[in-house]
Amino acid sequence: MASWLVPGLTLLVLTGIWVLFLRRFQNLRGEMGSPPDFLDIPWTPGDLALLALTFFAFSGMAGLVLTSGRTEGVEVSAWSHALGFLVTGAGAAAVLILLMTLRKIRFGHFGLELEGVGKPIAFGLAAYGVFVPGVFLSRVIWAKFLEMFGFQVEPQEVVTVLLEKVRPTDGQPADVLLIAVFVFSTVILVPIYEEFLFRGLLLGGFRRWMPAVPAVFLSSWVFALVHTTSTFGPILVLSLIMGGVYTRTRSLPATIAIHSAHNGFMVMGLFLSPI
Repeated sequence: MASWLVPGLTLLVLTGIWVLFLRRFQNLRGEMGSPPDFLDIPWTPGDLALLALTFFAFSGMAGLVLTSGRTEGVEVSAWSHALGFLVTGAGAAAVLILLMTLRKIRFGHFGLELEGVGKPIAFGLAAYGVFVPGVFLSRVIWAKFLEMFGFQVEPQEVVTVLLEKVRPTDGQPADVLLIAVFVFSTVILVPIYEEFLFRGLLLGGFRRWMPAVPAVFLSSWVFALVHTTSTFGPILVLSLIMGGVYTRTRSLPATIAIHSAHNGFMVMGLFLSPI
């Protein structure tokens, strides 16, 4: 019986936390008022295509520049992965600023207004807390689905390297700089520019041109496609949650908070997992 004590108490605590999230989510949903419209979106499908091309172009250039002339292989892969986020984010931000200038786009078009932002963020985090069991369950289901068709779900090479840098086994000190860059880019930078691109621009544009449900599903499908095959399923579920929150609140800080929290949990799990 003692062997079940810790798991049982853990499950009880997690269930209690989930119930608290559920109650908070229900209360906030009733306080959010009517869903916003997206009729004032000024950008066009051509603008979205231009941003998509530049996003992938900067991603590719980041990888080429950071690995150019180096032969360290896997270790360079880790740095390319971490610093590539920074380069891609800077490039995407530059193009976004140019587009905002040409199209006279305001931050308000994204719902990026700080006044009264606390309630949408609380609503978003409560929604994430309610639906996060589905995200983690989808990871298991998707992995089993891939295995059925002969795909072996293995950690990315960069993940293996990062684990070695966090807990080196050769007596060397941990690579603190690499870890700091990776954590900053994954938990802070990536959520900001990905939410601008996929929720603010893509979903906002789709919502201007079609009803909420197909807009959320289509933008979530695109978002999941730009990630790896091994993470497609859970990323799709996560994106559906963030898309639902964005169409309900039209608050980019709310989805950035969800994205940052999720990536933070993933990084924490990565660092705590066995090598």
